[in-house]
Amino acid sequence: MNIVNLARLTGGEILTKPQISSVESFTLRAEKISPSAAAAFFSSDEEEIEKAVNAGAYAVIFDSNPQILSDEVAYIKVKSLNFAKTSIMRYFATLNGIEVVKIGKIEAEILRSMTLAKAPILGANLDKNFEKIFNLEMKSLVFSMSEILPNSKEISSPNAQKMEILEQNSIFFSNFIFNERKFSVQIPSIFLPEFAQILGFLDERGFAIDFKSQIKFRHFMPLFVDKKWRICPFGGSEQALIIENDEEIFSRAEAFLRRKFGDEILCLRPKNASEIKKIKQKFRYCLILGEFDEIYAQLNEQESELTLF
Repeated sequence: MNIVNLARLTGGEILTKPQISSVESFTLRAEKISPSAAAAFFSSDEEEIEKAVNAGAYAVIFDSNPQILSDEVAYIKVKSLNFAKTSIMRYFATLNGIEVVKIGKIEAEILRSMTLAKAPILGANLDKNFEKIFNLEMKSLVFSMSEILPNSKEISSPNAQKMEILEQNSIFFSNFIFNERKFSVQIPSIFLPEFAQILGFLDERGFAIDFKSQIKFRHFMPLFVDKKWRICPFGGSEQALIIENDEEIFSRAEAFLRRKFGDEILCLRPKNASEIKKIKQKFRYCLILGEFDEIYAQLNEQESELTLF
């Protein structure tokens, strides 16, 4: 990319008079720079900028006030470094025909549970997204949870109808047949609609359908406890907490559980994890709006205290 065009695209001003006229790569990591990379480096950290210049960066893009170490390097000052990163990502994705498929939180968790190659997920972290985008080949497919890239498509496919839902023995598993293969996956059955769309889409695109041996699904997370609030292994008690940290998914989960179990369900929005131990009612499942790690630590701490005595 021509240096003048780089400055225009990022909304920046060239502060030096570099001899080089263009760059060939873009990075956020100074250690990846070499003279042969002809790299443009994005950072506002003066020490990192110095490393990049010494390593052979052709251009540095920043929104701070670093010392100019070489007039031969294109120092480009922008109003917003994040805007500059986003602009260059959008340009690269459009230029290279990157196909962007929009997904939500549940679809992202399902995809993370699968063994997919060359189909990264863009989340909320701009710098991680930047690295993923610039590692893509032309015409690649990328799933995105944000609107950071243009021309995104919805994830849907008529092949979703290939899913044959089987009897669900546990709400924490999904049992189904897809393309004549039987699956029992440790992903809550409440999310079977999203599951069907994901598998249909991947099947349509020729992806192999396989899952990781260890799945940690970060929504509708079960925590089995006994009547003394001691944590039990999965399935090791007749009652369980179901912990969800997303308000919208919590409301959906509440409706799902009440349809299936009626009065055997409790639903709580506690101010802190210690409130959970005050529950006196019997329950089969107690849906809780909160953070799993915090609640687990609180109950585990209580168990340790009891053990001491």
